[in-house]
Amino acid sequence: MNPILPRRFFDLSETVSISVSSARLTRYKISYHSSSSLSTRTKSREEFVLDRSAAQQHILNIFSNYKSIAEEDADALTGIKSDGKVYELYCLATTLDKLEKHCGASFKFCGSDIKFKSSGGQIKNGDPHFEISFPGDNVKYCLYTDIEFYTLSHKHNLTTGNSSHHEIDIVLVEDGIVGNPNHDQIHIGIECKSNAVLKKHVAREILGYRRELSFLSNLNWSILSTHDPIEFSPIRADPSSEYWIAFTDPGFLKYASGPDYFGIRFMHWPV
Repeated sequence: MNPILPRRFFDLSETVSISVSSARLTRYKISYHSSSSLSTRTKSREEFVLDRSAAQQHILNIFSNYKSIAEEDADALTGIKSDGKVYELYCLATTLDKLEKHCGASFKFCGSDIKFKSSGGQIKNGDPHFEISFPGDNVKYCLYTDIEFYTLSHKHNLTTGNSSHHEIDIVLVEDGIVGNPNHDQIHIGIECKSNAVLKKHVAREILGYRRELSFLSNLNWSILSTHDPIEFSPIRADPSSEYWIAFTDPGFLKYASGPDYFGIRFMHWPV
């Protein structure tokens, strides 16, 4: 029988500086805190509104490890109007760092620029994305943004039309998959919420997403738990896809225990 290993909720704090014009880069520092320490914070919830400048610096800092950052890349970031899209790219950058540190993953940027799509759609090889390799795994994977997948209920011919597909902000699939991936082709799915305050209905929403990705099951090893079973403990899902929600509001952690049972990882990543 698989052991029930300890889970963690994650809190990220960072300091970064970057000057694209002079190519001076200082890597950010990352720290993790237990959920118990988060409960003792005294900051008001209004303080967790997205800091766009810090988020953009963090994105460029991480992306510069895999791509030569040009002036047009920085311009593309500053030109993004939506806080939600900026936070999504912030979470993409943070995910790269997390997978490298805990799973030994290596990355290759594919594309001419970092103009990621701004609305849900299909996987296209020509879209900017990251190619990912894990130690000891001969399969290559790709990390895309804003992808609509065909749901579990669609596979069983229970839904049609708009109910048959849903969008996920960040997805990891095997290299070579194009179009709309099926639910069982998604290895990691990440929802990104930059809202200053998240309500309980968001917890219900992510539980619905989890249901359309997997059945509830006994504990299974995910693509990440095979590399670091302490950081990424086995999950009660079949297929055993990783499903995360990244967010800025520390108050949302109070809803974590129920989703955690169903294999949803809460990532508190304020910026």
